[in-house]
Formats: sequence, C-alpha cells, structure tokens
Amino acid sequence: MNGSAEVTIPVISVLTTFHNAEATLAEAIDSVLRQDEERFEVLLVDDGSTDCSAEIVRRYSDSRLRLLQPGRIGRVAALNLALENARADLVAILDADDRSAPCRLGDQVRYLGEHADVTLVAGNVGLIDRTGKKLGRTNIGESHDQIVASLLALNPFAHSSIAFRRISALAVGGYNSRCEKSVDFNFYLSLLTAGARFGGLPQCVTELRYYPESWGRRDDEALQMRFGILGLVVFRGMELGHGSLFSLSDAKWRELRCLFDAWFVRRGFLRRYRARSLLRRAATALRTFRYADAMRHASAALRLDLSATLRPGIGFHYPSDADEFLSLLERKWR
Repeated sequence: MNGSAEVTIPVISVLTTFHNAEATLAEAIDSVLRQDEERFEVLLVDDGSTDCSAEIVRRYSDSRLRLLQPGRIGRVAALNLALENARADLVAILDADDRSAPCRLGDQVRYLGEHADVTLVAGNVGLIDRTGKKLGRTNIGESHDQIVASLLALNPFAHSSIAFRRISALAVGGYNSRCEKSVDFNFYLSLLTAGARFGGLPQCVTELRYYPESWGRRDDEALQMRFGILGLVVFRGMELGHGSLFSLSDAKWRELRCLFDAWFVRRGFLRRYRARSLLRRAATALRTFRYADAMRHASAALRLDLSATLRPGIGFHYPSDADEFLSLLERKWR
C-alpha cells in the first residue's frame, strides 16, 4: 500500500512510540498499512533511538506516515506528543513490537461510531513470542462492568488493543508523567475518574509479543505492579472525594512514594511478585527442556512464598488494601 493517496482528514490516528525498535518496527507499520480501513494516519515518535529505527520509517513513501523526532524524552512524553499532534478525533495505540489485525481499525471505528457513550474500546489480543509463534489469547469481556472489574483486579487489557476519543484523553491531561511504569493502566483510571465508559470487542485486534521469561530481569523491583497499585490508591481516594494524590507538590510526592514503597514491601507484595516471576521463569525453562533451571527457579519461588503456586496474584485486594494505605497516609499527615 505504499504510495497511497494522502487522506486530508483521517478518521483515526495510530500512535506508535519507539526506542531502538529496528527488529520489529517494520512489522508494526506493515500491519497498519494492511488495514481494511484506509482513512488513517500513523504518528511514529522516535524516542531517541540510536539504531536504524528512524531510517526504517523513512523508507516508506506512504504519506499517511508521520515521523516525529523530539530526542530522548521518555515514553510518557512521547505518547503525549503523539496525542497532541494527532489530527483525527479517534486514536488507536500500537506499540512498536506488536501487530494489528487487518480488521482492527475498521472494527474500532465502527464500534465507537455506534456507541456514542463509550470513550474507549479495547479488544482481545493474540499472544506471540519473539519468533511469532502463537502462545494463546486474552479474554477481556465486552461490558463496561466486566472491564472495570478486571482493571480493579490489576488485570488490564493490552495498550496495543485500544482506540479512544482524543478529546477525552486530552481532557484528563493525557498520560501521567508521575507514572514511571503502568502509564497505560493509570491512563485508563484517569478516564474512569472522569466518567468514561469502556467497551470490549470479542475478537483479537492485535498480536502482542509476550516475553514472560524476561519479566523478572526487567522489573525485579515490581515497578509495573507498584504503579498499578498506587494508581488504584489514587483512584480510590478520588472515589472517596479526595483530591488526586498525583497532584501533590514534588516534596509531598517524594514523601508519599517513600511511605508507599515501605508499605508495599511490608505487605509482602514485592516478595510475592518476585516469587511469581520465578515461577514464570520455571515454566519457560520447562517448555524449553531446561529442567535444572526449572527446578532452581521453582525452589527459589517457594522459598519466597510457599503459596505461590496457589495464589493467582500477589494478594492485593481492592478497595480494602487501598483503604488501608489511605488510612496510613491520613495518620502520617494528620
């Protein structure tokens, strides 16, 4: 589809941010260019890549692709830059290592056109490994209540599966710069706080690369989980009529983070997270017939948490645990 005629006003803007994504970026772009719905633009934000990623983008002659190169600004700023520069009323997200199904944009444009009360629609994703081998798929539910229940259980839908109304995203300030991780999860919570309704599509709209064996090495301090739970604490506080903790001064925010991190460790969330990461490594080792590694990881997991094989998560419960931390915070700041 290279060389397609320019669409003056796109129906939907696809946002892709990347940093050193030369191995997968072309696949992501090609998957958008194969869409049934052709009235799109793709905003590709190069977050300071030092590899050939930007050159890969420049090889395409399709005028619907727009490359922005602000330098190394970080994922949140890159997402917000793309959001600000998008020309369409609807926005879809595609991470640089994922692939959109051909029907994805058309299905999501139709859904949002037929459901004026819905701000964001997510879809299921097919899980693939580095080589493209299929590993399974998600099942997110279709109703607003089902989707919200999953979010409150720290089981969000994939960022690369969403399409949403740009005006609603801008109204909540886009993606939150205070979130070092879980920026997508906290974006969903910001929309919910503003009264947004969500919808879900039963079909797989994206193929998502899934690297379970690397989770523990990438996030041994459980930052993704920490900022997910912290987001739920902020969300709960606003449900109870308090102001957003994300709006604290820098000094107060640092104090909050210290209190929260200590509570997170004391409640055993970090220990349980590490145990579950080790179990994932053990499962990966078993699939690749590395039995000694599987036994080593499994033993280490059970030393951290004897019930690791029985518990589906890390033991966080909403809203009771969020209320516990908010009570602790109130006592400290009284």
